[in-house]
Amino acid sequence: MLEKCLETIRRWALIPACLFGFIPVNTASADGLNLYIDADFSNAPSVAEAIELGLRSAMAEVDNTVAGLPVTITWLDHRKSPRRSENNFKVFLRDPFGIAVFGGQQSPPYLSFGEQINANGIPLFLTWAAAGPVTRYLDGADNFIFRLSVDDSKAGPFLVRKALAAGCRNIALVLSDTGWGRANRRTITAALEAEGITPVSTHMLPGDVGPVVARSIAHDMMESRAECALTVLVLRPGVTFLNALRDLPVPLRMFTHWGMMSEDFHVQVPAELRRKLSLRVLQTCGLKIERAGAGS
Repeated sequence: MLEKCLETIRRWALIPACLFGFIPVNTASADGLNLYIDADFSNAPSVAEAIELGLRSAMAEVDNTVAGLPVTITWLDHRKSPRRSENNFKVFLRDPFGIAVFGGQQSPPYLSFGEQINANGIPLFLTWAAAGPVTRYLDGADNFIFRLSVDDSKAGPFLVRKALAAGCRNIALVLSDTGWGRANRRTITAALEAEGITPVSTHMLPGDVGPVVARSIAHDMMESRAECALTVLVLRPGVTFLNALRDLPVPLRMFTHWGMMSEDFHVQVPAELRRKLSLRVLQTCGLKIERAGAGS
């Protein structure tokens, strides 16, 4: 998977950027080329640092070079702000030796100004942001945004398939009360309807949901006789909700998007509770595929 990502960098970052004049490779400076990371290093530092570590590990496999030129990796902190993210891309545009930007966890920055990214021919690689529309630009228009992560248009149906394969029929939905959560609600509901299933309950959680409300939702799910729950939540509401399920007489089986798997989730939701809920998390499998291909 890493080799494929690096090959993507070589094919899609260098060539389009040369055409747009960002990288005069034949006259590159002695300092070489530059890769940028646009992520939230202030509010979600462990997530942003994980992205940086992954990129540095991948580049180390090719001696930190692209097209024979040394590459420097620079991170820019957008602090979860689309406006700051936009300013970070302006930093990239001012760099004649910048070859690509790697995006962070949040999708809103790229949803907000994806048109400008494409209009300026900025190669953007989405390492985590999953919103489907980000990579679906206008038909016939040039698109410079490439996905290295999950596509939310496929995440919902995937979670539904996994829940059904586990024998779940009475399914509850617990989703973030954001554009991200509502978009996933549409895909999940459509996938369930295709199987002739209607959710037994649906709850949209605000980011600041407290334990009292979370326990009330847990009780409602118990009353609805839910067997399983599909969740699309970020860390804080996800932790609050899962911990509210601790004392249910009949544990719910949980199938969740990767949104809550950041920062210290493993500390705030202990292993005992994760096992009790049979927690299953959507994740990419690129490294597993790579190992299988290598025969290991």
